[in-house]
Amino acid sequence: MICRNGSTAGEWVQPHEGRGTRGHNIDMLRSGPHTAVHHHFITGKRSMPAGVDKPLPSQSVATAASVPFWIDGRRVGPRSTRSGNVTNPATGEVTRTVPFAGGEDVDLAVRAAVAAFPAWRSTPPLRRARILTRFRELMEQHQKELASIVTDEHGKVLLDATGSVQRGIEVIEFAAGAPHLLKGEHAGSVGHGVDAHSRLQPLGVCAGITPFNFPVMVPLWMFPIALACGNTFVLKPSEKDPSAITSRRR
Repeated sequence: MICRNGSTAGEWVQPHEGRGTRGHNIDMLRSGPHTAVHHHFITGKRSMPAGVDKPLPSQSVATAASVPFWIDGRRVGPRSTRSGNVTNPATGEVTRTVPFAGGEDVDLAVRAAVAAFPAWRSTPPLRRARILTRFRELMEQHQKELASIVTDEHGKVLLDATGSVQRGIEVIEFAAGAPHLLKGEHAGSVGHGVDAHSRLQPLGVCAGITPFNFPVMVPLWMFPIALACGNTFVLKPSEKDPSAITSRRR
């Protein structure tokens, strides 16, 4: 959705083959030098409604798409061999498999974020804001698809899921106004012959570990603000419902 050099792209990819619109994958945002990894540790298990038979592994796991790692703007295969299942809580169907990242996977993501940081922090705040504005536009364009994925994996009713995505979009809108907030301050004559200046600078690589209950809204509380301020970001979403926030692409 957002490319390495700060240019924007309007492509929205649905790589989850063989399924309808309620099961597609949208790959993780990469804002300029922004990078992300999904560091999953456990697999959630959900109870099934009465009268619904649990699909056999041969019917579900074998055909389920895998949620990818996105590191340095590209799909990266996991070093770890551990993985789990993502299920639809309404039916118990296994809709995807998710790799559980190990230490090597996390190190790779962090190194990519560290390497990308100098160029991104040097990107003018106004340009960063323009990229985030384009990101917001794409989020609004595909809000229904994202809400549908949240419903499939989390179990929220569609209206609730749509509202949670909207709350996240509003944070992106706020982040796009960061240039005005990043100006710093100046106060003259705070003492005899003394003026005071403040300068706001990026911190570096930031990270977020987000819960399952708001799989889109809570991540959007974090990385748009960090990116607007010139930081890079590593995201670990919940392994129970990772697809909505990890399924965006450049």
